[in-house]
Amino acid sequence: MIVYQEDNVKESDKDDDIYSDEAGEQRRGPLVYRGETGQTGVSVNRCRSLFTITGVPDEKTLFAADLLQYPADNSNLTSDRWMPLHPRVDQHLSAAVKGVRHLLQKRSSSSGASTEDYRSLAELLPTLLTFQHHTNKSQEDDHGKEGQTPILRLNSRIDANGGVLPYVPCAIVPFDHPHSVTACFAHRLKNKNSLWIAFLGDSKIRALFYEFLQRTDSEYRYLIHLLNTTMSYEEMRRTTFKLLTDMEAATPVHPRLRVSFKTFMEVTPSKVQETKELRQLSRWAKGEDPLPHILIIGYTSWMILHMMMMNYPADVLEVMREMHQQVVPLLHQIAQRTRVLVVSQGRYREHSFSGTIYNKASILGDATFDWSEMLFQYYLRQYKDHHLSPATPHVSYTFPTSITGSLKQHSPNPQGPIPNTVRPQITRTSKDYLDARVTGGGVWWWDTGVPLNLAGISECEELYRRGLVDSSVYTSEHLRCTDDHHVGEDVLSDQITMLFNLMCNSIMQPHTNVCCH
Repeated sequence: MIVYQEDNVKESDKDDDIYSDEAGEQRRGPLVYRGETGQTGVSVNRCRSLFTITGVPDEKTLFAADLLQYPADNSNLTSDRWMPLHPRVDQHLSAAVKGVRHLLQKRSSSSGASTEDYRSLAELLPTLLTFQHHTNKSQEDDHGKEGQTPILRLNSRIDANGGVLPYVPCAIVPFDHPHSVTACFAHRLKNKNSLWIAFLGDSKIRALFYEFLQRTDSEYRYLIHLLNTTMSYEEMRRTTFKLLTDMEAATPVHPRLRVSFKTFMEVTPSKVQETKELRQLSRWAKGEDPLPHILIIGYTSWMILHMMMMNYPADVLEVMREMHQQVVPLLHQIAQRTRVLVVSQGRYREHSFSGTIYNKASILGDATFDWSEMLFQYYLRQYKDHHLSPATPHVSYTFPTSITGSLKQHSPNPQGPIPNTVRPQITRTSKDYLDARVTGGGVWWWDTGVPLNLAGISECEELYRRGLVDSSVYTSEHLRCTDDHHVGEDVLSDQITMLFNLMCNSIMQPHTNVCCH
């Protein structure tokens, strides 16, 4: 992984880049690539780094990823789908180090990181797409092009890369067998009164909520409680999958397990502080309402889409700025007592053909989301430094601009006993990364999904360039090429895998170099 070292800086190194560590502290000196056993520098947290980009894998990480693929040594963590495809060449690692270093410099600067800063990391990811070429004169198009059939060779980039990502300094457990997850949750519920996983946000957060249910529904057979009705998860998928309302999933297997989704959609430009979302966050921050054990939040795109139909772009961004200013102090307080993840926005697909709103491509472009995320992190740094709601910085609303300032019983499993091949080895540890009070609070910025999203967009663009927009791969939900700003199922699946690593690895017994161990 990347560790930063300042000692023994030669006179010739005085002009080295200024960078920031994962705590946001400014440092000067050569960037050193070292293992976590190094005696100097700042060690990258092996759980937070799964969500907030701070380092690159080392040989120990790659070795741990390899171990996860051999049932004889790690029967509880094996995955039938994993393939050891992660690159080991020095050139690839050097590119990752350079890309992460540049991203950290930009992310902590006044300008903030841009989509282009993430794109260099996306280019290091494996492709899920391949093409079957065939020559058939009777099927040649007007341009005489050779026939091509696009095929998705795998469903996950984490899987395709052998359980590692070039910008995550720990091995990622696949959790592609539902029994591995349900055994983890059963252990938590046995030792705790409840387990509440809360999703709060717009449609991108709703998609994560659905993916979470999809990965575990075969074991839990969720019942989704809506305002006036209750239905199964599969019924909801068939009928009202894009429902814009609050909902909560429960399971008869573990009645004390809650998985909820609340919308972040009530946006009134003149009364931001009075919205139901701000009132809920305020009650959590003050301790007036019980807190979820983990809160996953994101709200940017809906605010833009909802308000841009009635307001000028500058007015829309001003409301977004005010919302960030109000939300950040509340999240900071909540994150001292529970785990809070803020999800980075999915990027725009230029050739999606789904936009009907005037100027949609401009307002949903990379510059808007880059600006929004830069501003969110600005407020986060300001509030963390001064412990108060910061004053409004001077900003531009058109593109990123510099700103100044630096459960007591165990319910039986209806599916029968868990096979030995997937049974986790449960162990008690002194740290649980789901417990912010034990492992340190603070809002975790979740940007490790951005390169995954950009890699998927790149594959959509490749299909577009080849004239394959009518192919099933292009129109499917997996890459979601026809959607202008929502991530595909390939990204959602990997993000949920990251969540499972957070919730389960510290109470299981995987290799020590896996994330969140």
